[in-house]
Amino acid sequence: MKKFDFQLAGDTGIHFYPKGSNKSYIENLLSCLREKGPKGIIDLIPSLSNLLVVFDPTKITLEALIQYVDQLEIDEYKNKKKYPSSWEIPICYDEKYGLDLQFISDNCNLSIDEVIETHQKQIYQVSMMGFLPGLPFLTELDSKLKMPRRSNPRNLVPSGSVGIAINQSVIYPQNSPGGWNLVGRTPINIFDQRKKEAILLSIGDYISFKKIIREEFEDVYEKNKISPVTIKKINHND
Repeated sequence: MKKFDFQLAGDTGIHFYPKGSNKSYIENLLSCLREKGPKGIIDLIPSLSNLLVVFDPTKITLEALIQYVDQLEIDEYKNKKKYPSSWEIPICYDEKYGLDLQFISDNCNLSIDEVIETHQKQIYQVSMMGFLPGLPFLTELDSKLKMPRRSNPRNLVPSGSVGIAINQSVIYPQNSPGGWNLVGRTPINIFDQRKKEAILLSIGDYISFKKIIREEFEDVYEKNKISPVTIKKINHND
C-alpha cells in the first residue's frame, strides 16, 4: 500500500502528500531523505501538507524517485529523527511595535490586553519555513485571534516583527513588505548572517513568547547591533 500521493511540480519537482492527515510522515520523510536520500536530490522543501522534492532528472528519473520513496520504512525512521528544540523568544507588545493591536482588538471583540495575553500564552510549533530566509510559520494560534491578512500590505515591516493571520503567527526575519497583522516585535535576530548557523529555528521546534517592556526591547536591540544576542535553546533528547 502506497504511503504517499504525489503531484508533479514541473519537470524537476514532485510533491509527496502523506495518506490521511499524518503530519509526522512529512517530518519523517524529510529527515530520512536528508540522511540517506538518493543521488540527484537537489532540495527538500516541507510545507504544512506535503514535501516538495526538487531533483536532477539526469541523475535520477521520476519513476525511480517515486519508487525509492514508496519503499522507505518511514515508521521505523521516526524513532531516529532528532528531537525538536524549544525556544523562549522575547517580544514587546508596546503600541510602537504592535501596530495592528487596535485593529485586531476591534475585529476579534477582545480588549488589547486580552489580545496580548491570548497571543503570549500559547506554545507554537514551527510548521514550515519560507517566503524569506529563516521566516517561521507558527501553528497553534488561538482561534480567538483568527482573522484574515491585511487587505493592504505594508511596504515595509521591520525585522523581528511578529504577526498573525488565519490560524498562524510569523516572525519576520528581516525588513520586508508584508500583510500580516502585527502584534509586537522581538529584538532577537532569527536570521543573522553574522552567525555560523544564520537561521535560528527549524521545522518542528517549539516557540513560546516572553513579554518584555519597551525599555528591555531597546536595551537588547542595541546590544544586538554590536554582537549577536543568543537565547536559551532547550533540547528534549536528554
